[in-house]
Amino acid sequence: MSPSSKSRRQNVTLSICYQRAKPDAGGSLDEKTIDRLFPCACQSDDGTWTNPTASRSVELEAMARKSRIHEAEDASAAFLLAETDKLDAYADDLEKAADAEIKATEDEIKAAKKGRSSNTVLSVNDKVEEQRAIKKARGASRRIAVGEV
Repeated sequence: MSPSSKSRRQNVTLSICYQRAKPDAGGSLDEKTIDRLFPCACQSDDGTWTNPTASRSVELEAMARKSRIHEAEDASAAFLLAETDKLDAYADDLEKAADAEIKATEDEIKAAKKGRSSNTVLSVNDKVEEQRAIKKARGASRRIAVGEV
């Protein structure tokens, strides 16, 4: 690339940036654009060359990274809290369903006992079958209470 074309490119770039900033209307270029357009290296007293804009951009990037990490942690904490609330509600629903099922089974047992005591004319085999059904219902009720089902 010839020096004149490089110079022309720089002039066009500066012109575009100047138009976008609209300094006549009170606008200005952002610092990142200025740092990219005008890199400035300097020599310290001990003879080493440094680029203050490069070190500043590293600091800005580190601050931006910390900010993004903090935002991600906040979002993650909010998500975890929401999911924990959902799981707690689900556990409460399961507990209520188990309690309702236990109550229904206990009602069946009471009805079966009541029916057995009112039917005095049943045969021994029928009474044994009813007793087994009651024991089976009690076992189911206990399994529900323990959480095996």
